[in-house]
Amino acid sequence: MATDFARDVVWDRLLGGAPVTAAAGFAPGAPFDLRLDTAHGSEIVSARPGYHFAGTLADLDDSLLFVELEWPHVGLWLSSYGSSEEHVAALQRELDARVEVAGLGG
Repeated sequence: MATDFARDVVWDRLLGGAPVTAAAGFAPGAPFDLRLDTAHGSEIVSARPGYHFAGTLADLDDSLLFVELEWPHVGLWLSSYGSSEEHVAALQRELDARVEVAGLGG
């Protein structure tokens, strides 16, 4: 998605706001939660605040969540290997809704 918001605003809204919380900071190995209709937690693999975030989600078969800010584009990827089409569609709807809540949808 494209955005007109400043990089730090997008970071705060996505990774400190509606979809992702990382209360212990962004160091590799730190816990985080992806909050969709239910919370999915695991650990951070890599993060450079304002630029990228990667973390695995144990309860989603070790799926990878990746967020990349390449100005003015914002990329959100959630691997869904091994998930049914119905589950993937539900995750997409939930993620889209959280992006809307963060004020970044459109």
